[in-house]
Amino acid sequence: MKKFTATTFYKTATIVTLLSILERALGFLYRIALSQRLGEESLGVYQVAHSVFGVFLTIGVGGLPVTISRFIARSKADGTFQESQVLSSGFLLSFCLSALPALLFWLFGRVFSPILPDERCLPVLQILLVGSIFSSAFAVLRGSMWGNKSFLTPTLFELLEESSIVLSGIFFLSLKVELPLIERAAWATVFSSALAFLVAFFYFLKSKGKLGSPLPLAKQILGSAVPITAVRVCNSLLNSLIAILLPVMLVRAGENNAMRVYGVLSGMVIPVLFVPATLIGSLSLVLSPQLSENYYQNDLSALQKNVTQGLSATVTLVGVLLPAVYVLGKEIGQILFSSQLAGEMIQNGSPILLPMSLSMLSTTILNAIGFEKQTFRFYFVGALALLLSVLFLPRFLGAYAYLIGMGANFTLTAFCNLFFLRKHCPLKGGFYVHLLKTIAFLLPVSLFGQALKAFCLGKVHALLGVGIVGAGVVLFAVALQCLLFRESRAFFVKIFGKKQRK
Repeated sequence: MKKFTATTFYKTATIVTLLSILERALGFLYRIALSQRLGEESLGVYQVAHSVFGVFLTIGVGGLPVTISRFIARSKADGTFQESQVLSSGFLLSFCLSALPALLFWLFGRVFSPILPDERCLPVLQILLVGSIFSSAFAVLRGSMWGNKSFLTPTLFELLEESSIVLSGIFFLSLKVELPLIERAAWATVFSSALAFLVAFFYFLKSKGKLGSPLPLAKQILGSAVPITAVRVCNSLLNSLIAILLPVMLVRAGENNAMRVYGVLSGMVIPVLFVPATLIGSLSLVLSPQLSENYYQNDLSALQKNVTQGLSATVTLVGVLLPAVYVLGKEIGQILFSSQLAGEMIQNGSPILLPMSLSMLSTTILNAIGFEKQTFRFYFVGALALLLSVLFLPRFLGAYAYLIGMGANFTLTAFCNLFFLRKHCPLKGGFYVHLLKTIAFLLPVSLFGQALKAFCLGKVHALLGVGIVGAGVVLFAVALQCLLFRESRAFFVKIFGKKQRK
């Protein structure tokens, strides 16, 4: 098992984050090229089929990677079972959960066709479901690598998958065959999923990986994965419900351009506010298997240290990013989307970054130590707050009801997670004091950023000015945190690999 140190943890998370950003950038460019090649109508058909496919993919993949990672970490911690059994059980479950829906739609697709808004969606969905078989199996391999504390390799495989979909998409769409363009785009997705799985499986075999009997652990792994999968499926359904309810409630509140406002929220504001999720996701990915190992080894001291370290790193990151988003929110909306409304909402919605980050990481922590059922329950507490906000607050707050609801959702979830965690793993090192000090420190950093923006913008090119202000706010936040907060100073020192003085 690889030795886990704070420096290794932070550096690995940084590398994984950078590769994830590159992967998402490739996906973004491919979507632009795809929209230009397909045209608006065909793109709409493809998106509908892809959204339905996404639900089945969530069911097939769901909580399996996280669960496989935890079970493998446990196998190394206490030797309760063999890693080969864990992996084989994961393959069996992933195949059943992905192959059965694919077979159902291939055999009886015409029965479900009336449910889809366009008859052209069915063949696209049937093709994409073939790819879900490979994606689900690949997810199991990713989970096994995470459990062995190998994070760079699976991230490279994901980058390979995204790169191959771009290249195969260009190739398939340029072929002179009678197959419709949207079906060719679907086959490109299948090809990339299959390629990523085959390369990862070849790497697994070359690394002398073994498979065992899947039956002894299949039921246990399924029981652990179901709550995580259920949360993700419910979240997809909740987003679909809000997409229907919010425009209706905005119209009732007197908003004349409800769909436009919802489009700004869902297509512009939320994607920007969720950018920090990439950083927190990398922290969660790297931290999860180590927490599982500490928990199953009954090493409470190490568990407390690593949990506190992860949460403190999250608070430190938010303390740097939130002021920058707040100060430059209007400019970000104008530069990226040419929308003043988006800019105002990005700026005013920036405070949700803190509860969002704490909610994400604390949920990962509880899942890593075997409390999936609790996070499933806590999810509904936050989801109820979001739903009630969308139903009752638009008459008072307009579209901001959605952002308020999201803030309430993340705050309640984070509170429930941390309160429950206190009983099983009390945090060390004055984490809550660090949290309160960081919240208080946001105001002076934001004021500095506003002063710097007033000085710079208008005197230089807009893009250059935004870059200068953004860099200035981040550097000022880092310097101030290192000067005032011991936890933040330790975080930045470890990222750059220097030893701390005792």
